[in-house]
Amino acid sequence: MDRLNETYFFQISVVVGVAVNYTVQAVQNYQSGMSFSESVSWSNIDKKSLAVAAVGGAVAGLTMGLASGAAGVFANTAAGQVAAFTTEYVIGGAIANAAAGQAEALVSAKLDNSGKIIYGQPKEDFYSKAYAAGFKNKAKILDDLEVGAAMGLVLGVGKNVFGTDPRAAKYLREPEVGPFIRPLASASEWMVEYLNQDSKYRGHRKRLIMD
Repeated sequence: MDRLNETYFFQISVVVGVAVNYTVQAVQNYQSGMSFSESVSWSNIDKKSLAVAAVGGAVAGLTMGLASGAAGVFANTAAGQVAAFTTEYVIGGAIANAAAGQAEALVSAKLDNSGKIIYGQPKEDFYSKAYAAGFKNKAKILDDLEVGAAMGLVLGVGKNVFGTDPRAAKYLREPEVGPFIRPLASASEWMVEYLNQDSKYRGHRKRLIMD
């Protein structure tokens, strides 16, 4: 990946990571009972979460960029194209999301609740917070690998379908999926968690009504 592409992946990945995280926080605020203006207000947004999301997005984007370069070594045959697709999107997505998750855990441990760097932090305190955030947590890493692979597959199929569509070509030029891997993976995990909680709430409410 050349220097221009590195810059592109870094900048776009940071912007997408922050934008998606901001949106998720605003939705959560609104669901908690805040008005729309209060939900999107900067004062009600977790700055630490934004900073962590920016780093996670950047790491995932750059990792996917490297995977894209690695996929280019395969021969231009049917089997080679399948291998290239698998390497770039499925394997690349899995590794990118897991790497981003580990980077986020480390950054989270180094920032205070306002998103500022903690200086003079004891090493024990740093690693304790990092482990609590999922650093070296095998279950968390495995989960990130699975979600990243699934997200990479979906985005890869989408890119190959719509990226070659003449109608989309007017607006998209070789769209890359790297910047979207971690933000969308995190958003999808939040959505699943929300739906599970909502389902439990509805079930509990239904039982109360029946009783």
